[in-house]
Amino acid sequence: MHKLLLILSALCAACSSPDVRLCSDSVVPVAQGSIVGRGGEFSGRASFGELGVEDVEKAGAAPRIEIRSETGTFSFGYMPATYAGEGTLADDLRFGGENFLQDSGVYTEMGAGFMTARWTQDLVRSEPVTVSVGVGFCGLGLKMRVQELGGTGQGEFNELIPLPMAVARLRGNFGGLDFEASYGLHETSDGGNDRRLQDLDARLSLDLGDASGALVLGYRAVQLDGLYKGGGEYTELDATFGGPYLGLTLGF
Repeated sequence: MHKLLLILSALCAACSSPDVRLCSDSVVPVAQGSIVGRGGEFSGRASFGELGVEDVEKAGAAPRIEIRSETGTFSFGYMPATYAGEGTLADDLRFGGENFLQDSGVYTEMGAGFMTARWTQDLVRSEPVTVSVGVGFCGLGLKMRVQELGGTGQGEFNELIPLPMAVARLRGNFGGLDFEASYGLHETSDGGNDRRLQDLDARLSLDLGDASGALVLGYRAVQLDGLYKGGGEYTELDATFGGPYLGLTLGF
């Protein structure tokens, strides 16, 4: 957090009159996909549907800060997501040191948090559209707790996946309606293990008259594919987290 404040201070100092915007979005991100463990404390495959957490809808608050200047735009945000539900396993699963047999009923709690930072520089600036490119970072924190229904077996999983991104941003304005879309991409291959992250955030903003604020309607989707290493073990994800959001932006 201290380093983040230093970065924000440096950006503000470099800009003569930055446009700072504080946003609070109410997001409804649903989870779809599967998770695969390859040995150790976590082995086997389970879809989010089998775990009981697919398409579970629960709204959460997602804050963000954006600093615009003549040299570019810096944005920092966090999107949390929590899920809970019951399901039935289609295959044997070893999870957090516990063994769950095929056709076992389970209760799952899952939490996913996405911390993103993006810096973009204007590449094409013309009315009414501005195109920018830059770099970014997405850190995914994934927690899961699986409890056997009618039994004592319980396993836990906690993983942090940090990924750098290349970022493109499209922004424009028609009257009092602003539109913006940003796309982040991470794609690597290590010994045949491909990893891919796509982060899409699109939003429409309606100015609130003379007030320095706007109402926001948007859609966020984060898609992960590939093999990730953490804690000495490998985890394969094929998952999408995303959904619509409604927010409020205040500028000064």
